[in-house]
Amino acid sequence: MIKKIIYSPTTKKIYDLIKDVPVIKQILTPLANRASLNYLATTKSKLDEISPSVCTAKWLQSTLHLEIGETHSCHHPKRHKLDIEEIKVDPKRLHNTKIKEENRKLMIKGEKPSECEYCWLAERNNEFSDRIYKSASDWAQVNLKKLLSEDAIKNINPTYLEVSFSSDCNLRCAYCYPEVSSAIRAENTKFGAYPTSDKFGNLDEYEKFGEDLSEHFWRWWDNGLRDDLKVLRVTGGEPLLSKDLFKLVELLRENPRKYDFDFSINSNFMVANDRVKKLFIDVEEIVSSKKIKSFHFYTSIDTWGTHAEFLRFGLKIEKFVENIETALNIKPDLDLTFMITYQALSPFQFNQLLEFILDLRKRYPQSKIKAGITGLLNPRFLSIFMLDESFLVDIESNLEFMRKNRLSAHFPHGFSNFEIQHLERIHAAFVNQMRSGQKDLTDTKKFFAEYEKRKNINFNKIFSPFPKLTNYLMINSSPAE
Repeated sequence: MIKKIIYSPTTKKIYDLIKDVPVIKQILTPLANRASLNYLATTKSKLDEISPSVCTAKWLQSTLHLEIGETHSCHHPKRHKLDIEEIKVDPKRLHNTKIKEENRKLMIKGEKPSECEYCWLAERNNEFSDRIYKSASDWAQVNLKKLLSEDAIKNINPTYLEVSFSSDCNLRCAYCYPEVSSAIRAENTKFGAYPTSDKFGNLDEYEKFGEDLSEHFWRWWDNGLRDDLKVLRVTGGEPLLSKDLFKLVELLRENPRKYDFDFSINSNFMVANDRVKKLFIDVEEIVSSKKIKSFHFYTSIDTWGTHAEFLRFGLKIEKFVENIETALNIKPDLDLTFMITYQALSPFQFNQLLEFILDLRKRYPQSKIKAGITGLLNPRFLSIFMLDESFLVDIESNLEFMRKNRLSAHFPHGFSNFEIQHLERIHAAFVNQMRSGQKDLTDTKKFFAEYEKRKNINFNKIFSPFPKLTNYLMINSSPAE
């Protein structure tokens, strides 16, 4: 009954309107969390009626990197190339590629595409995978049988679109690729690929797309895309450096009609404060005049303090905090998600990040601040799977912190069950992988030795408070300050 009350189309709208009323929120939130778990189970059952591997994201979700001409559906599979000749004929081919068509057919037959291994691993551990979470999302609510048609397999608009207009970026993050970051591309042009077995960061495969795909994107935008969207998310690079983002904001601001989509932006928040102010003043006007359904902002961080600045080189925590608070002061009811990529160096100052999130929730009670945690899979030599069982205690310390600060015990500022479950899944995957035996740290050591030379930083100095880690990796650090 609870599941039906909260998730039926009509009553879910009512719930969304009243859930933030203080007394009602305290009553409904625990019920909603329990009902959500039931809803995930129901979603899985509906998918299983078609096949045990079908995922609506393969049809309805798309990520486009226009500058390099690549796409994928869902953030876990690798990107693949677009076909410009097909796109010239039909801009829908920015989404409906031959590779996606092939994988859709495999899923309908119950076969598991290898590019979706992250979900198959979670399901082998009896966890709800992202295949289930995504298919349970509002943007994925369609008649599943419609996805089986030949037309849907070959010719469907996404309801969830993430688009990168440009790879211009001002950070040089450890796990980033030259295709999606101009700063990484410039660095690797100077130094070459990393001396890892896979030549991480190799520019041989990088090729700027021969044509300006943004032209085809705007053609698609005017011919049906914008009307089918439920979620539009702009990413990068750093999108706050892109003229196309501000073109889009201006189109939304000036257009007299209302679009039925949630508009979102990803950002590292390492841009000038004046640019942040301009964006959020414009966004507040768009939202208040009801030009869009809602607005959501995502910002990236993987741990806290010096460890975060090491991993996301160019990040300055002080400036990061300043821009977050500027946005929250302009739009106190901001829907803000921290995109947290949990990796080998995340656990050790991770609780400080969690404390910061809790503090923001207390100081900005109108806001909707969330922690979105996902495990890094590639490059594998930076994933938590490179750590041995002695580091289980560090991962469990993060998990225990979240559990102790659970929403039900620290209402309304604590962590929701969904937030905790994401880290629980990572923990379960780590425990499962511990059985794989001796770790090959050769690539990890080579990477960090080269990384600190390029960045002129000292790994052992930064991580000296954690001798277990420095002794485990045994990086022969440079003398950089």
